[in-house]
Amino acid sequence: MGSVSSTLSRLHFTGTIATSDQTQAIIDNDAANAGAGRRWSLIANPFPSFLNANSNSHASNNFLTVNAAKIDDSFEAIYGYDGDGSGYTVYNQSTAATYIAPGQGFFVASASTSSDDVTFSEAMQTITGTDDFVLGDIMDDDFELILKLYEGDTEIDYTRFYFKEGLNLNLDPGYDAGHFNQEASIMSRLVEEDEGVGFVINAMGIENVNNAIIPLEINREAGSDFRISIDLSLIHISEPTRQEAIWYAGGGVEKKRGGGG
Repeated sequence: MGSVSSTLSRLHFTGTIATSDQTQAIIDNDAANAGAGRRWSLIANPFPSFLNANSNSHASNNFLTVNAAKIDDSFEAIYGYDGDGSGYTVYNQSTAATYIAPGQGFFVASASTSSDDVTFSEAMQTITGTDDFVLGDIMDDDFELILKLYEGDTEIDYTRFYFKEGLNLNLDPGYDAGHFNQEASIMSRLVEEDEGVGFVINAMGIENVNNAIIPLEINREAGSDFRISIDLSLIHISEPTRQEAIWYAGGGVEKKRGGGG
């Protein structure tokens, strides 16, 4: 349990330290109740050490790989609350090496309408990690594009496109990630085999950088003014290819309006 010291303003935890594999229950109450519930379960790192979150932190002993079968394919990611009220940051296999801090809480979307368990194993433990969720650099030869929706100078939301060799235009579990809020201001859809899920991370093969037309869903009030800006991160791509990628990735996005925006 946790308690706050009245004199030192420190948060103290007391109890037995976990020294073996741990499980926590998750459930999809949204599908179980005909859309009247929530798909999200709030869980946390039960160990007093950092844990590998994705395959870039450890190829096999990481939370997302070990629990892939337990998490909804369209939302196979870790959703960390930003803490400032702006929403959630999404971490999956397309993210740089990510580590889960001791006691760090996050949301996952269960693949089961009956209670199921995710595993936090001793093998996931690592001495790497210095803080709560922090993004690092993008891996070599990957390409990402981020679209941000603004009202005036205020950023409302974003959607991210990730390109890497071996990925597809349809669902890539662990790389694609549905938005936490399916009524968000800006999301994208799968280029192929769209099942109606709005994505905050849409992952595709690197060969699709120059020709993919990606459906973009925008949900804003009718008559409201907004703008969309493009952020790019390219690693080890030559300047001519960089300029071409900017043109196609920026110009190849097709807008799909929602909410009269």
